[in-house]
Amino acid sequence: MKAVIYARVSSTDDSQSFDRQIDDLKRWAQYLKLDISAIFAEKISGFRKGLDERIEFNKMLDYIQDNNIKHIMVSELSRLSRRYIDIVNFIDDCTKKGIAIHIQKEGLSTLNENGVENPTVQMMTGMLSSMAQQESISLSHRIKSGKQFAASQGGCFSAKIYGYDKGSDGKPVINEGESILVKKMFELLLNGVGVRTIVNYLNENYETKEWKTGSVHSIVRNSFYCGKRKYNDSIIKVPAIVDEETFNAAQKFIDERKRFAGRIGVHVNPFASFIKCKCGATMNQIIIKSNNINIYRCSKKCDTKSVNRPFLIQEVRNVLESNASLSKDELVRSDLKQKIDTNNANLTTHLKRKRALKIMSEKNYERLLSSKIDDVKYDAFERKFEYELSQIEIDMKDLYETNRALQNSLDNEIIHYSDNHDIFKSQLLKILEWIEIGDDFAVVKIKGWAKAMIPIYRGHQLFAYKKSLKENNGQNKYTTLDWDNLPFEDHADTEELNEGVYPKVRRIKKIIRENGVKTYQYWDE
Repeated sequence: MKAVIYARVSSTDDSQSFDRQIDDLKRWAQYLKLDISAIFAEKISGFRKGLDERIEFNKMLDYIQDNNIKHIMVSELSRLSRRYIDIVNFIDDCTKKGIAIHIQKEGLSTLNENGVENPTVQMMTGMLSSMAQQESISLSHRIKSGKQFAASQGGCFSAKIYGYDKGSDGKPVINEGESILVKKMFELLLNGVGVRTIVNYLNENYETKEWKTGSVHSIVRNSFYCGKRKYNDSIIKVPAIVDEETFNAAQKFIDERKRFAGRIGVHVNPFASFIKCKCGATMNQIIIKSNNINIYRCSKKCDTKSVNRPFLIQEVRNVLESNASLSKDELVRSDLKQKIDTNNANLTTHLKRKRALKIMSEKNYERLLSSKIDDVKYDAFERKFEYELSQIEIDMKDLYETNRALQNSLDNEIIHYSDNHDIFKSQLLKILEWIEIGDDFAVVKIKGWAKAMIPIYRGHQLFAYKKSLKENNGQNKYTTLDWDNLPFEDHADTEELNEGVYPKVRRIKKIIRENGVKTYQYWDE
């Protein structure tokens, strides 16, 4: 009678273990007077995969069917599988087909010589299978326990999380290049930018990978980025890319406002939250296609006239691009850096004064305890200290914000702002502070810079202006700039402005310094 051998070699078995398994089965086959016609062996975990997932096992099934084999030799029951249900089903299937399974370790066969099911084996296989399953579960528990311990020590990291690499010790380390984009996502989110706009912004400005809404959402929702890695039921500390306060604020924004994954409107308002009327009210965006209306209008409907929306968007874009070009000029950059250094010096002075005030407050309390001053004088001194501290805090906040804006201007790599309103809106977040609409001018406040004044054209003036642009290939030759605190000369006559005459100021394209003398290159030259 012909038989086949099925041997499963686990990943921890060596070649000697395999050879010994085969030799033992061959000897037992001789004892049973069976001829071995084929040997099937594979290296795989019997618990990790079911019977139908094993290549050699399936080959064996095909072979015994094609060659009418009625005997299968295995060294022990667990070689078939460590799953109780798999073994029971396989033995039951073989019994129905008249195929005997011979288990060498226990010296058992599932069928007697006359082909009748062995009741002793039936009882023992259930017990042995249960034991095999329990052993595998215990092993799995030990493996998981080891992984849990490794994870608690910062290891067991798969390196599949964007923004991190796997260090030589198996622990996550921050990828400096990728972390820039992670920080950018959180920054844009907390400034009210939706997921689709964030995706568009990243794909437009960073050629690292193609971003999708799902990948951005998974990043801003993952506590890994604030230093909290979730592993099973444990929280493990890892290097943080954003602080916990930023992460929690992002979660609150997503949960409460429901704007993160919300639908983008048909007509995006790039100046939302930026634009206001001279009366202080918000300027509403109004678009009625059927009536050819596309404007910004005061929400309180004061006497300020509405302004053409496409015109204003383009003019603001021109001002920002002019500002971006100037920020690349070495002389301007030097002025910006000098302002940052001056602000840092003032911050240092404020910090020293804060420490001094706290020491004075402590001494004041000691004088009260030693009865050198009464409660009235103590309270008077404390009010004075608290008032000065509050003023210092306000000044320091302004200095920090100014420095951040100045640094943004230095770091800003954008030269040409996008025509896509979604992307343009996200680009404005770092650079634009506010826009104020008046009767004759729109005042644009750029963070860390001066205010730019844009002449507003309406009616026939707007028509003539557009015609002029067309004749000059779209080049806006003139933009009136406010001259207070500008890092460069603007050539405007303040007396004319005070008299109500608004002069056109030539836009400076480049500042040239030779032998201590400044000369200027203009956009209209």
